Amino acid sequence: MVLQKMEDALKNRVYKLAQLNYHHLGIFIRLIDYMVVETQVRINQEACEIIVHEMDREDRKYAIQTVVGFDSSNDDGLSYAPTKTELEGHIEKLLDDMQIVTEEVQRVINHGEFHQYVHGLITDNGLRFRSVVEESQNYKDVRKNIADRICADFNYIEEKTKVLKSCRDIYEFDQNFNFDHFKKEEQDLEAVKSMFEKLSKWEVTLNKITNEQKRGLFTASGRKLREKLQTRIKKEQDHLRTYLLDMASNSDKEITSGLTKMKENLQKPIANLNTYVEFVNKLQQSKQSFVKLGEQKKKLEEMKAVLGKYRVKDGDQYTSQSKISQLQSKIDQLGDELSAVEGIIKTAEETAQKNSENNVTNLAEEIKNEQEQMQTHIKSIDQTELLDEKTDPRVAMKKLEKIQQQFEKSLEKVEQFRSFEATLGCEAA
Repeated sequence: MVLQKMEDALKNRVYKLAQLNYHHLGIFIRLIDYMVVETQVRINQEACEIIVHEMDREDRKYAIQTVVGFDSSNDDGLSYAPTKTELEGHIEKLLDDMQIVTEEVQRVINHGEFHQYVHGLITDNGLRFRSVVEESQNYKDVRKNIADRICADFNYIEEKTKVLKSCRDIYEFDQNFNFDHFKKEEQDLEAVKSMFEKLSKWEVTLNKITNEQKRGLFTASGRKLREKLQTRIKKEQDHLRTYLLDMASNSDKEITSGLTKMKENLQKPIANLNTYVEFVNKLQQSKQSFVKLGEQKKKLEEMKAVLGKYRVKDGDQYTSQSKISQLQSKIDQLGDELSAVEGIIKTAEETAQKNSENNVTNLAEEIKNEQEQMQTHIKSIDQTELLDEKTDPRVAMKKLEKIQQQFEKSLEKVEQFRSFEATLGCEAA
């Protein structure tokens, strides 16, 4: 009973106290509402300051990435995806969304469970989150700071990535070069060397370029562009190696075929004047060809040196050490064959010199015999019969045709003798 009376007395005192302070309840609720608005403003402000703090961090592992490429509409420009304007727009939208999310926190005066108690004690007038934030100088300053930093940071990575402009030629090469067209033009060794040198210089240029440039919230990545261009360069280097090996193989076959032909020509027996002249002619041709084949062997050695210089050290199918060793073996073998043919040429020169006097004499006799035959033909022509009106024209024509054939044969002989004299370097007649 005593406890019940004490509890009832406490309730009466509380009720009387509530009656006395009922008119102050609206002020209290307004205070709580302002505290909520202040919390919203502080949360929004601190969120923006966190962004600024993140911009200042150098140990940050993650960033907003923009991919660097070449602007096809501008020969001197680089492209960024997303662009500076797009990134500025994204950050602006983020800040606006942060305001919207913070503003959506429900205020006390609008809470459904409190509305029945505060109705009539407080109105919905008063400070609001958005008006406080938008008039806050601190918020204006931090938002301006973010915008300025975004602009400055992106300008910084743009400046740092200008080094990629030095790859413009490589990019154009990647867009336009066709190795099949290159092969169709039947490039020589100098053209292949020049292409190797160009690709090698480009490879060095790409290796010097950093994959990423970081600043603030952003990372400018040229990795995809760099890897794309590096892959293209390696591909074309492989094509060149294959092309150069084919050139070397063809050159080896050509030299071998030329040397084999020389050996066959210079080892034929001399039976008469015709075969002697043919032998001397082949000897002269062989001496000229031998010099050219020697130059071709030097070119082959140069091809091997180029393959060695630009080979891939991890041993791909085109430039492994075994391929280069095989080529060197062929070069050594060609060197032995050239030395052997050089000896055959010297022997042939001695043979030609040994048979020279007799065959020049034979040529002089041939010319003399042909001259005598021509004189005999001339004397045998009966001009009286041909000019006689009584002679049958058909008979005369046949005789004239025979005379013409005899003279044509004699002229062929004369031309042959002249060519023999030119080959032997003498005047036999």
